[in-house]
Amino acid sequence: MSHPRATRTGRCMRCRCIRSRWVAPFVVLAITAGGCAEPLVFGDWTIPVPESTRIVEYRDATDADRAGNRIELVEDLVIGPRADDDNYRFYVIGDVLADAAGRIYLFDSGNARVQVFDAGGDYLHTLGGEGSGPGEFRSQGGWITVLTTIAGDRFMAYDMAQSRISVWAADGSHVGDHLVGGLGVGPVLTGLEDGTFIAVGRDRTAEAPHNVVAAYSSGGVSLREYVRLPEPEGFTIGGRRLLNPSGDPRFAAAADGTVYATAGDEYQVLAVAPDGQPRWALRVAHERAPFTDEHRRRALDRLTENSPDLDTADARWPARLGAIGQLAVDGHGHLYVFGFVPPEPFAAAPDEVAVDVYAPNGERLFTGTMPNVRWRDAAGDFVYAVREGPTTAEREPVRYRLVEPFGR
Repeated sequence: MSHPRATRTGRCMRCRCIRSRWVAPFVVLAITAGGCAEPLVFGDWTIPVPESTRIVEYRDATDADRAGNRIELVEDLVIGPRADDDNYRFYVIGDVLADAAGRIYLFDSGNARVQVFDAGGDYLHTLGGEGSGPGEFRSQGGWITVLTTIAGDRFMAYDMAQSRISVWAADGSHVGDHLVGGLGVGPVLTGLEDGTFIAVGRDRTAEAPHNVVAAYSSGGVSLREYVRLPEPEGFTIGGRRLLNPSGDPRFAAAADGTVYATAGDEYQVLAVAPDGQPRWALRVAHERAPFTDEHRRRALDRLTENSPDLDTADARWPARLGAIGQLAVDGHGHLYVFGFVPPEPFAAAPDEVAVDVYAPNGERLFTGTMPNVRWRDAAGDFVYAVREGPTTAEREPVRYRLVEPFGR
């Protein structure tokens, strides 16, 4: 067992190994290093922690700890309309990614195409198109659902309607298509240099449905499994399922293939190495915020506005909100853990969100706040997102420079 030590943020941390399959449901640790005398109280483990996993523990950051500590997102590039050039007109942006050379790949779902731009935002070429031919995308129920990633020097797109993965080279040439027989994956977390990719799937064959993170070949063959987390039972009113107001499983992956997973409810993260072996499990003595009357009121107002006859008498509400809202990995391999923000209609989205940043070994590097922007991708010093234009209602891709006030 290692000795307690202070992190760069002055908080207390301890690392240890567990010897049983699951950790005891409630742990109280007295840590005295660095002037921290009070015990740390942790909630039940809600992520799977295999035997002998290294445990990293931190005390929670207070508002005073976060005050004055901010990560900046500086707008660096916006790709928007240019005169009458249709290559810059987008209809429902499904994803935006960047490769190692800085090229930007934008899946324009409404136009069934992938637009490729150079690092300066100038149009290069188009991939795909609507149809069933080589490299084309097909609609299903009026929608085109495509999951995209960059694996090595290849751009890959999984067309759910055709159960097909299409692959293109960096110069825009179509390499080929792979029929995968209904891969059924959810979000693609990242592509790897060897041409494989990591994605979230759903196993509904078990008694309780699970989210499954696994690595797949370019042909859609499952290679190895990283982690399984059960899906929440769901939150319903009058038989209508709502967004979960107390946290869902979240996942992220680094460029080297390390996978991070959380159940979202408690402040807990499992790090899994590229070979599928656990590296560490992190937990923070975080006190979850209560689910308030205001959250209930906002949800009921929205429901009754849209469905006046909805019977809300059987509504059951959670006692507390979640702890983690999102996981993300920047272009330098740092893990970002964002504080939980209740989704609409339970609360309005704030401009700022709490964030803690960790090194690949679990060391906490930073605790503070940053703009509430959901990343689609990260590369080098930049992150990529989609926003609503400030003067129009059109969605537009944005590249932000991530200004991190800590060492790399």
